[in-house]
Amino acid sequence: MSQDRRGNVSGPIQPGQWPFSIRLLFFVVLLVFGVGIIWFIRPVWWLIALAGIVGYLLQPTISYMTRARIPRSLATVISLLLLLLIVSLLPAVLVPALIADIAPISIDFGGILDSLIRWVQQLPQTFPGFTFLSYQVDLTPFYRE
Repeated sequence: MSQDRRGNVSGPIQPGQWPFSIRLLFFVVLLVFGVGIIWFIRPVWWLIALAGIVGYLLQPTISYMTRARIPRSLATVISLLLLLLIVSLLPAVLVPALIADIAPISIDFGGILDSLIRWVQQLPQTFPGFTFLSYQVDLTPFYRE
């Protein structure tokens, strides 16, 4: 630290000594910069999130391989290739089994729709109104076409 002619000490400003206006300006600049980064990466944010999730999930496998004296880069490549193999073979195994299980299920949507239409058409005869708090509510005017 050095002193000027008036005896004022000049030197590095301590973090608690920054004026409020400078701290506010710094915060606003950081906020604008952060929002700008988020706005810039918005088309690919899901890819970044997916990469983070994959990295997090593969970390135990890679750590196990590095403890087994496999170089970390080779362990990463092996783990990613295994993940790619699993992701590509999973639909090939599951889709035929799913189709075989769903094929015997037959739902007659036409019959269900016909019975629903008949029920709605018979509603005025089966439910002409109701009583609510000792008031009789007549629904027949609402059933007219």
